[in-house]
Amino acid sequence: MSTDSGRHRRTVFDRRAFAGAIERIGRDDRRAVLALAREALRDGRRELRRRLEAGAAGAEIVALQTSLMDGLLHGVLERAARVVYPEPNPTTA
Repeated sequence: MSTDSGRHRRTVFDRRAFAGAIERIGRDDRRAVLALAREALRDGRRELRRRLEAGAAGAEIVALQTSLMDGLLHGVLERAARVVYPEPNPTTA
């Protein structure tokens, strides 16, 4: 991939946009979180298919698919750690 690979990854999955959207969901609305993650996954896969059919290299598609899944998992798990199961008594150590 080229040096602007971060820009290319964001066109498949924008972690910041996903984090912002997931942040606006209520604490106990797990169905909404799942629906948002499914939508992001579907949209990302659609973009990956478009790129593959346009002639992108297989290795590039694999790297972008990995980035998509990493971003989704990171967003959902970060939300769980901060919102659903926050540390009751965080320490500085």
